[in-house]
Amino acid sequence: MIEIVKLKTGSRYEDLASYSRLVSVDNWIFVSNTAGRNPLTQEIPEDVTEQTEQVLANIERALQAVDRIEAYGARVVQVVGIVDRLEGGAAAFA
Repeated sequence: MIEIVKLKTGSRYEDLASYSRLVSVDNWIFVSNTAGRNPLTQEIPEDVTEQTEQVLANIERALQAVDRIEAYGARVVQVVGIVDRLEGGAAAFA
């Protein structure tokens, strides 16, 4: 049987946009909406290198939460959502 694990962090955006921070499906791991924001301070560094390091730290933290830290590689796909096309538009995310 296929094992599916969905990790949610409690962010209000997870309910608004109907996503999980991380979904593990057998040997596949999908991570979504990972930004360079520090989840403890809510700050985003101005330096792009520091932002990238924070993104990787955020992904590592999500992998640890589902005991999948042994991940061997990553495939990065950038998706830009157009908020105005979502139900409720930009006002829903204000």
